[in-house]
Amino acid sequence: MLRLDILPEGYIYPKEERPIRDLLRKRRHLVALRTSMLISLQNIITRNCGITMKSRDIKRIREDRVSPLLAGNEDLALAGKVSKESIDFLTRQIRSIETFVDRKLELNDGYQELLSVPGIGKILGLTIMLETGPVERFQNVGNYASYCRLVSSRWTSNDKTKGKGNKKNGNKYLSWAFSEAADPV
Repeated sequence: MLRLDILPEGYIYPKEERPIRDLLRKRRHLVALRTSMLISLQNIITRNCGITMKSRDIKRIREDRVSPLLAGNEDLALAGKVSKESIDFLTRQIRSIETFVDRKLELNDGYQELLSVPGIGKILGLTIMLETGPVERFQNVGNYASYCRLVSSRWTSNDKTKGKGNKKNGNKYLSWAFSEAADPV
């Protein structure tokens, strides 16, 4: 393939921008952990107190609304306290990453255009910008959509599935970002 000059070239992300991109990936991981902790704590409160507590009330750092609910049972109080402290810690870490990225990153013109798309805010815009790199490296829109894992890889014939392509090609972080933008909560 090399001799025939048909070997596709891979893109190597610039070394200077990799740490910031990796920080946003770490932020995504921390948000997933915090969400898991929030859901767990909400389930504990609902099961034992019979009330539903909104996640924004649980995430409040300055005011603890969880401990008074679980104060009647020592075991539950400890579970609630540990969960609340973990959620608060993750929230502070997520904010510190966001602050650092804001200070460190130089935004290009494409970023402002991304922010004009409904459903794309600051973090999703940064993620899309950093995961995409220079958009000129894609020959056409279809190549970019495929790289973002937004194109079906299912093969059909006569309305029957005949196989699947390689679903793991492309960038899973871009796939996540565009799915989040398409489905704002």
